[in-house]
Amino acid sequence: MGLFSNDADNPKRMREEIARLEKTVANFGTANTELNEQNKLLADQIKDLKAEKEKLETNIANQAETISNYEKELEEIKARIAGLEKPDVPVTPPPFRPEQPQAPAPTTAPASEPCGINLSPIEVRLDKIEKFMDDNSYKDGLIKKLHADLQERSADFIGQLKRPYLKSIIRIHERLNNTLAACSRPEAMTGDDAIARTLKKMKGDLLMVQDMLDDEYDLEYFLPAAGDRYDPRLHNALRSLPAPTPGQVGTIAECLAGGFMEQSGNRVVKSATVAVYKADNK
Repeated sequence: MGLFSNDADNPKRMREEIARLEKTVANFGTANTELNEQNKLLADQIKDLKAEKEKLETNIANQAETISNYEKELEEIKARIAGLEKPDVPVTPPPFRPEQPQAPAPTTAPASEPCGINLSPIEVRLDKIEKFMDDNSYKDGLIKKLHADLQERSADFIGQLKRPYLKSIIRIHERLNNTLAACSRPEAMTGDDAIARTLKKMKGDLLMVQDMLDDEYDLEYFLPAAGDRYDPRLHNALRSLPAPTPGQVGTIAECLAGGFMEQSGNRVVKSATVAVYKADNK
């Protein structure tokens, strides 16, 4: 009998189909769990970004402290230069020597060397300090700009990553809600083919989800059949049953839930859940 048969005398077949579809719906819960794990991974990535942000802020604070120290040193050097350039700075006379006449002290010192002190090394150092401060100001501005960009990009980071998944879940919710509303109408709950119509709508919802996973996420649904050889790369053996015959050892007795595989890379995303025949040790 097919899924859409109107045979009302075979309720057992209908109950089996309902049980199989209920197992398939349970798989949606498993997919939701995997989505929660992905969200946890995204939260960890956000945590790492926040740590990087804190490192940048610490670096900015250190740069600001270094610049402040250089500014203080520059002010001290300027104050020392201003003190050296004052006209009333006393000049220490040379030691008295009676045997030699003392030369008269000059009334004014050269403009380039006030009080007989060479300021060229200090001026060179001041130039280096000013250049260093200019470089640090540029770096500080660049770090602040990068910090602002990081904050702007991380503001909606989780929302941007979760939005495609949320749209898919919303579409599934809308489809299941429409199916429930259609099956809950009084006219849909009466008649001999009421269960068949309900099963038909549920199968349509299931195919819609499979098509969405195929088109948008590159996931292909596979459902192993009873009698297929058990493959641990594709199947998850939930339980084992004694094999009726030796030839059935290592084969699938029943498929409890289908699996999903990436079409492009042939990587199993979710293994199919099966029951496997094992050797009877009696």
